[in-house]
Amino acid sequence: TSGVNTVIVRDETRDGGSWGPAVSFATTAWSNALAAAGIPIILVYNDVPVNDCGRRDDTIVVCSKTGDSTWHGFTFWDTGQNGHILWAVAEFNDYFYRDVHNLPPDAPQRRMLACHELGHALGLAHGADPLTSCVNAASILESPGVHDIEALAIANDHRHG
Repeated sequence: TSGVNTVIVRDETRDGGSWGPAVSFATTAWSNALAAAGIPIILVYNDVPVNDCGRRDDTIVVCSKTGDSTWHGFTFWDTGQNGHILWAVAEFNDYFYRDVHNLPPDAPQRRMLACHELGHALGLAHGADPLTSCVNAASILESPGVHDIEALAIANDHRHG
C-alpha cells in the first residue's frame, strides 16, 4: 500500500520464545490501533531463533535478558534528521518475569510490558494517564490507549484522511 510504513517487530526472546505470545499480541494490538486511527504504520511480527539484541534498521528488535533485579524492561533507539525512529531495541527482564514470578508466556503482565515497550520503540514517552496509555509506567492496559495513539499521531504527523 502506498504511503504505508511497514515495521518488522523481530522477536529474539530466548527460551523458546518466552515472550512470543505477549510480543505477538502487542504487535497486533498496536497495528490494529494505528490502522483504526488512520496512521499509516503496520507492525509485522517475526519470530527468530536468536537473541543477540543487535540493532537493525527499520526494525524493532525485542529480546530478553536476565537482569537479576526488578527492572521490567527498557527500550533504546536512534532517530534520523527528521526525528523519526530509524531502529529500536526493546529488552525484557527474564529474571523478574520468569525466574521470580514464574509468569507464563501469555500472562497479562507480559502483554502490558510488551505494549509499553513497543510504544517507546515507536517514539512515545511515558503517557500521562494510566487509564488511557499503555506507555504510562503505572498502566494496566494490554493494548494501546487513546492517549498513545493521539500522541503518536501528533508527534509524527501521521494522521491522514
